[in-house]
Amino acid sequence: ALRLAGCVNHAATLGIEGPGSISVEQILAEPFDRFLMGGDGPDNPSTRAVRANGRLAELAPVRDEQFIVLPPDLYSSGSHTILDAAEAIAASLARD
Repeated sequence: ALRLAGCVNHAATLGIEGPGSISVEQILAEPFDRFLMGGDGPDNPSTRAVRANGRLAELAPVRDEQFIVLPPDLYSSGSHTILDAAEAIAASLARD
Protein backbone atom coordinates (compact mmCIF):
# COMPACT_ATOMS: atom_id res chain seq x y z
CA ALA A 1 0.00 0.00 0.00
CA LEU A 2 2.85 2.39 0.76
CA ARG A 3 4.44 1.90 -2.65
CA LEU A 4 1.07 2.35 -4.34
CA ALA A 5 0.73 5.68 -2.49
CA GLY A 6 4.22 6.76 -3.63
CA CYS A 7 5.94 6.23 -0.28
CA VAL A 8 9.03 4.35 0.86
CA ASN A 9 8.57 1.76 3.59
CA HIS A 10 11.71 2.12 5.71
CA ALA A 11 10.91 -1.04 7.67
CA ALA A 12 10.86 -2.99 4.41
CA THR A 13 14.27 -1.59 3.47
CA LEU A 14 15.50 -3.17 6.73
CA GLY A 15 14.03 -6.53 5.73
CA ILE A 16 10.96 -6.27 7.97
CA GLU A 17 7.87 -7.60 6.23
CA GLY A 18 4.21 -7.23 7.12
CA PRO A 19 3.18 -5.76 10.45
CA GLY A 20 6.44 -6.87 12.09
CA SER A 21 8.31 -5.11 14.84
CA ILE A 22 10.94 -2.42 14.42
CA SER A 23 13.21 -1.37 17.25
CA VAL A 24 13.63 2.18 18.51
CA GLU A 25 17.28 2.01 17.40
CA GLN A 26 16.22 1.09 13.86
CA ILE A 27 13.73 3.96 13.77
CA LEU A 28 16.36 6.42 15.00
CA ALA A 29 18.87 5.21 12.39
CA GLU A 30 16.56 5.70 9.39
CA PRO A 31 15.53 9.14 8.15
CA PHE A 32 11.78 9.38 7.58
CA ASP A 33 8.97 11.90 7.31
CA ARG A 34 5.99 10.14 8.90
CA PHE A 35 4.94 7.26 11.11
CA LEU A 36 2.42 4.80 9.71
CA MET A 37 0.45 2.80 12.24
CA GLY A 38 -2.84 1.12 12.77
CA GLY A 39 -5.37 2.43 15.21
CA ASP A 40 -8.68 4.11 15.74
CA GLY A 41 -8.07 7.81 15.13
CA PRO A 42 -5.02 9.99 15.68
CA ASP A 43 -4.97 9.57 19.47
CA ASN A 44 -4.69 5.83 20.03
CA PRO A 45 -2.41 3.52 22.04
CA SER A 46 0.20 3.40 19.24
CA THR A 47 0.53 7.16 18.79
CA ARG A 48 0.52 7.69 22.57
CA ALA A 49 3.31 5.12 22.99
CA VAL A 50 5.44 6.86 20.35
CA ARG A 51 4.84 10.28 21.91
CA ALA A 52 5.69 8.92 25.37
CA ASN A 53 9.03 7.44 24.29
CA GLY A 54 11.62 10.10 25.15
CA ARG A 55 13.96 9.26 22.28
CA LEU A 56 11.19 9.08 19.67
CA ALA A 57 9.45 12.20 20.97
CA GLU A 58 12.44 14.26 19.83
CA LEU A 59 12.08 13.21 16.18
CA ALA A 60 10.57 15.77 13.80
CA PRO A 61 7.74 13.49 12.61
CA VAL A 62 6.62 13.01 16.22
CA ARG A 63 7.01 16.67 17.24
CA ASP A 64 5.11 17.69 14.11
CA GLU A 65 2.42 15.01 14.59
CA GLN A 66 3.18 13.41 11.23
CA PHE A 67 1.23 10.21 11.88
CA ILE A 68 -0.67 8.33 9.22
CA VAL A 69 -3.15 6.22 11.16
CA LEU A 70 -5.04 3.55 9.27
CA PRO A 71 -7.98 1.58 10.65
CA PRO A 72 -6.71 -1.80 11.84
CA ASP A 73 -8.37 -3.68 8.96
CA LEU A 74 -6.46 -1.55 6.43
CA TYR A 75 -3.19 -1.43 8.36
CA SER A 76 -2.50 -5.12 7.85
CA SER A 77 -4.27 -5.33 4.52
CA GLY A 78 -2.98 -7.81 1.99
CA SER A 79 -5.93 -8.43 -0.28
CA HIS A 80 -8.21 -6.33 -2.44
CA THR A 81 -8.42 -3.79 0.41
CA ILE A 82 -4.78 -2.88 -0.19
CA LEU A 83 -6.07 -0.29 -2.66
CA ASP A 84 -8.26 1.19 0.07
CA ALA A 85 -5.18 1.41 2.30
CA ALA A 86 -3.15 3.09 -0.46
CA GLU A 87 -5.94 5.59 -1.03
CA ALA A 88 -6.14 6.34 2.70
CA ILE A 89 -2.38 6.91 2.85
CA ALA A 90 -2.47 9.16 -0.23
CA ALA A 91 -5.38 11.15 1.24
CA SER A 92 -3.46 11.65 4.48
CA LEU A 93 -0.42 12.87 2.57
CA ALA A 94 -2.56 15.26 0.52
CA ARG A 95 -3.86 16.91 3.73
CA ASP A 96 -0.33 17.91 4.73
